[in-house]
Amino acid sequence: MGTRARAAARRVPAAVAAAALALGLAGSGTARAALAETDYAEVNAAIVEGHVLPRMAAFERSAARLDAAMAAFCAGTGPGAEIRALLRRYHETMDAWMAVRHLNFGPAEEFMRASRIQFAPDPEGRVPAAVARLLTERGGAAFEAEAFTRESVAAQGLPALEHVLFGDDGRPAFTPGFPDPARCRLGRAIARNIMDMAEGMAADWQRSGGFAHSLTHPGESNSYFATHKDAAIALFRSLHGGFDVLVALKIEPPLGKSAAAARPDLVESRLSGRGIANIVLDLEALSALYRGESGKPGLARLLERSDKDPELAPLMRRAFAQTLATARTIAPTLTRAVVDPAGRPRVEKLHLQLRALRQIIAERLAPALGIAAGFNALDGD
Repeated sequence: MGTRARAAARRVPAAVAAAALALGLAGSGTARAALAETDYAEVNAAIVEGHVLPRMAAFERSAARLDAAMAAFCAGTGPGAEIRALLRRYHETMDAWMAVRHLNFGPAEEFMRASRIQFAPDPEGRVPAAVARLLTERGGAAFEAEAFTRESVAAQGLPALEHVLFGDDGRPAFTPGFPDPARCRLGRAIARNIMDMAEGMAADWQRSGGFAHSLTHPGESNSYFATHKDAAIALFRSLHGGFDVLVALKIEPPLGKSAAAARPDLVESRLSGRGIANIVLDLEALSALYRGESGKPGLARLLERSDKDPELAPLMRRAFAQTLATARTIAPTLTRAVVDPAGRPRVEKLHLQLRALRQIIAERLAPALGIAAGFNALDGD
């Protein structure tokens, strides 16, 4: 995307500007103090310890439980033999993935793990096509661990597993008490693949000299980050990029320009009814990255230290709270809400709030943290 195109893309429609005003986020700060490398270093280490590592470990644990549940269900033995137990583990793993999805750099980029875990969006229906093809696959070699990693990206992760577990009507695709052999063979291959990738991501963050060390120990010998500020920029991009994903990939495609133009079929995790739950979890994760968690500070600590925009901190807290509150009012599903006269206004309100908050992150938070904005996380800038 060229400079002129990016500038045009950043122009904010009147409705979004109004939403920014409603959130109390309009205005600009005056620079008064620069952050030091020690400020970035402290916050980077805190985010890794309090936010990244616990969430990666939780995703690894949930993926292992999902793999075990898939095996137990298909074997028809043990406490996981009921479809309800398997579906519970699927939802737990989706929850844990949403909690780390925004951390799409480093170990998530290695071996295309993020794309393989969640191939999305999928407007051309590559996931159901890949699943349908593999359900007719007779040879067992295609489902062996190493071979399966060379399968279509669309077949390897959570969206594909959703199509194995759920039918088009959202009900379980398995007949109660009958673990269909074809679905089990594919489901087990996918679950094992997800577990392997989750283990790989967690290990790459945690191991001695791994990515946690790279992010917190920049320098000339570090192939990723030359300075602590560079590492902080990667974390900031996770925050800003998370809102890009929410707006451009999760809300706008199904919402459309009107109820008549809505595309409920494009809702993420539509078959399992997780569309709005995913968005809420995304927002909670982004809020935690910003404010901090596990007794550790987040990016908000840099805002406190910068003293560039004294009014921004309380306004950011209010904006996150209001946007989350709106998301939680959308019911029963996003699939229904985008076409429902009573539910659609809430989705439209959420859309405006997300765009407004994304705008303020780029136009006020970035300069307050000493970070140059003007990039788009979805086009690689």
